[in-house]
Amino acid sequence: MRNIVQTSQHTETPIVRVNRGTWSYQYGYSRSAEAIASGDVGQDYVTLAEEQNHIAFALCDGISMSYFGDLAARFLGDRLRDWISTLNQGSLNARDLSNQLHGHLREWADKADSQLKDHQIPDGVKGMLRDVLLAKKKLGSATVYACGRIDMPSVAFPQGRIILAWQGDTRIRMWADQQEQKGYFGDRFHTREQWNTVNGPVGGMPHIYMNHLLHGDNEGRLLIYSDGLQIIDHSDDVSIEAISSVMKKEAVNPSSDDMSVFQIEWHSI
Repeated sequence: MRNIVQTSQHTETPIVRVNRGTWSYQYGYSRSAEAIASGDVGQDYVTLAEEQNHIAFALCDGISMSYFGDLAARFLGDRLRDWISTLNQGSLNARDLSNQLHGHLREWADKADSQLKDHQIPDGVKGMLRDVLLAKKKLGSATVYACGRIDMPSVAFPQGRIILAWQGDTRIRMWADQQEQKGYFGDRFHTREQWNTVNGPVGGMPHIYMNHLLHGDNEGRLLIYSDGLQIIDHSDDVSIEAISSVMKKEAVNPSSDDMSVFQIEWHSI
């Protein structure tokens, strides 16, 4: 049975915890203090699709300086989730996947741009702000993204499998046996990289990480979060409880940004 989750961009999603025995996952979302106060939609978006032996997920951080970045985040997140859900073969390699995703990102931009042209600016937006938004509309709606798929150990993948793809400065951190693996992803997180409804992928090719899930380790953990949670970038205490506490405190900070998080933990049987 396929279970799909899509966080609402209109309200907060306090940390949700799901336990599957040998693995568990958590996700949550909070709009910026400004968006909460004004009742505006948030820019981040988290979605996942869970099946018996694997889970696919996407976390998108819409760019607020673009035209309604929430639109790009939601549009792209759903497509990334569905795309990575289809990667059932074990013989895939990172270069081919990057090329494949790059092609999809260009195709999706064409579809998104067509939809965006039909998007109406709210009637209440007048004057100079309306003119600014009309100018932004020509440049498109934009988002950074990170998506992935975790396959639990099975006949098809005896050691399990992890696939990640991203562009932009979304944070991705991984642990094995409670030790953070800081050299896995290299210097491949840049704000100049994004996806845009007009231009498609911007700033280069999608980054891909692929590996076995288990390497003799008893347990592992993957944590992905948007830059609204950058306050925890250098923290050693990034338990889901600590992150939940940070999100609650930051949500009332007038300068806070949208905050979204997805975490998954696993251990061998």
